[in-house]
Amino acid sequence: MHMRKEDYISIAIRVFGVVLLALAAAALCEAAFTGVAMGAWGYWPHIMDGTTPSPGLRMAAAMWGERVIESASRIVLFGCAGMHFIRGGKRITECIAQDKTWE
Repeated sequence: MHMRKEDYISIAIRVFGVVLLALAAAALCEAAFTGVAMGAWGYWPHIMDGTTPSPGLRMAAAMWGERVIESASRIVLFGCAGMHFIRGGKRITECIAQDKTWE
C-alpha cells in the first residue's frame, strides 16, 4: 500500500503529540516532586513545632512556588497541544499539506 503525503504528515503530527504529552508528564512529575520536597523538608518541621520559618526558607518557598507554577503551565500547554495533535491536528495537517510555492 502506497502512503500519500497527507498520511506521512498525519503520522508526524501524531508523533509530535506523543512527545508533547511526554513533556507534560515530565512537568507533572517535577511539580509533584517540588511540592513534596517543599512540604517535607521546608514547612513540615515548622508546622509540627509551631515555629515561624526563617526568611531564607520563605525565599526558597517563593522560588519553589515559581517552579510549581511554571510546571503547571507546561502541563496545561503541552497537555492540550499534545491531545490536539494526537487527535489529528486537523487544521495544522491541512496547512502543512497545501502545496503552495512562493512566487
